[in-house]
Amino acid sequence: MPNKLPTSAILLPGSETARGAILQLLYSEKEISRAYLSRTTGFSKQTVSTVIANLAADRLVEIVGSTHGQIGRRAITYQITPNACFGIGIDLGGTNLRAGLIDFAGVSRAEISILSPNSDLNALIKIVKSTLKKFCKEIGILESGISQVVIGVPGVVHPGTGVITNSPNLPYLHGIALQTFLAAEINHPVLVYNDVNIASLGERETINTNDFVFLALGTGVGMGVVLNGELRSGFNGHAGEIGDLPLVSKIDSRGEIVRFDDLVSGRARDSGYH
Repeated sequence: MPNKLPTSAILLPGSETARGAILQLLYSEKEISRAYLSRTTGFSKQTVSTVIANLAADRLVEIVGSTHGQIGRRAITYQITPNACFGIGIDLGGTNLRAGLIDFAGVSRAEISILSPNSDLNALIKIVKSTLKKFCKEIGILESGISQVVIGVPGVVHPGTGVITNSPNLPYLHGIALQTFLAAEINHPVLVYNDVNIASLGERETINTNDFVFLALGTGVGMGVVLNGELRSGFNGHAGEIGDLPLVSKIDSRGEIVRFDDLVSGRARDSGYH
């Protein structure tokens, strides 16, 4: 199954449709009336009413109150239903594993931070399963309420096959189609993507530009590239892998050409490389 993430500046797929545009606004506002939705989106009041009714039937939105201080009948206001579904995000770093659970409104409900498993794939699977159970128990939901698990990994993820390569900080990931393997193990939809590329998408939503690079310095070093509002990961997912850039003017004690990662990464700092 190909690894895909949204690459346009639109947060929600289908936001050019009435349903998508209304969900987009509901995410950006605490509570909204149908009249406000109609004025802001340009869709007719009838269209907005139909969409809201359908979203309410799907339990994705709920009535939260009514407008105040206006002449005439008060308008009912709506909001995203926070407990409609939940997602888990996992940042699998070369040193630390950080995970969080968010609700449908985008609010973080639980978090953990532990050392990354550096032994083998089975250790990682065990941690993912236990994290899922811990989060569900902590906020009092069934595991069936988890709609998506997203994992950012310190390696190149092929956009077609999902196979991970170039993961020196967690070598056991190399050659593994983690997305397919993990989805079968935990019985939930899983998306595996390069960690820095995921961070770049998050950064895109907080800054007022469509063209930038995101440089990440951790156990390793990496870069995400966003041009015209779209993430550019390259044909095989290798775009932004600046840690592999050779520094031809530097040779290490073994006679090998020094890479950029050898000089500026956290691993280089800890080893005392100069």
